[in-house]
Order: sequence, then C-alpha cells, then structure tokens
Amino acid sequence: MERVLIEFDTPQDKESLLSVLSRFNGRVIDVDQANKQRNFIELMYEITAKGGVGESFGDASEWQRETRQDRPLPGRE
Repeated sequence: MERVLIEFDTPQDKESLLSVLSRFNGRVIDVDQANKQRNFIELMYEITAKGGVGESFGDASEWQRETRQDRPLPGRE
C-alpha cells in the first residue's frame, strides 16, 4: 500500500479525481489531517519569514541584566 498527498487548484479537479478513485481501488483516508499539516507548514513559513520565534522573547542581554544576580567570587570579598 502506498499513500500520496495531492493538492488541487480547483474544487472541480478534486471532484474529478474522487469520481474515478474507486476504479483504482483507492480511497480517501483523512482529508482533515492533510489540511492540518499544510496549515502547520504555512504557519512555520510565516514565523520564519518574520525572523523566527526569538523576537517574541525580546532582547536576551536585557533579560540577563535584569535577571542575573552576580555572586561574590570565592576569595574576593
């Protein structure tokens, strides 16, 4: 058994293929899963095009200055 993911430009093309699918002992397995996968991939492209997820965290050096607490080094009090 083999699986193929197919994209259609028009709903008419999709209907044409589905009408002859049974001649080839084929069946539709999960249309929603393919749509979810495509939407996820499009979202990842959109995020990377904007510079990735790093921008949502802000400036790393600013965070470090605000959060980090320096401790005295041993022998240098």
